Amino acid sequence: LCEEFGHKLLPLPPYSPEYNPIEKTCAHIKKHLKKVLPSCNTFYEALLSHSCFSLL
Repeated sequence: LCEEFGHKLLPLPPYSPEYNPIEKTCAHIKKHLKKVLPSCNTFYEALLSHSCFSLL
């Protein structure tokens, strides 16, 4: 279909997380959260301590 309209379809490069900065950011955040909030209960308690999440 693309070629019918004079367009050339280019393949995407292979996925490389090392070239995607959000991957490094998310990994850093996850690592920090695991240290600070080791369990789901701790995370839930931390959420409840903030007024905007008190309705949960």
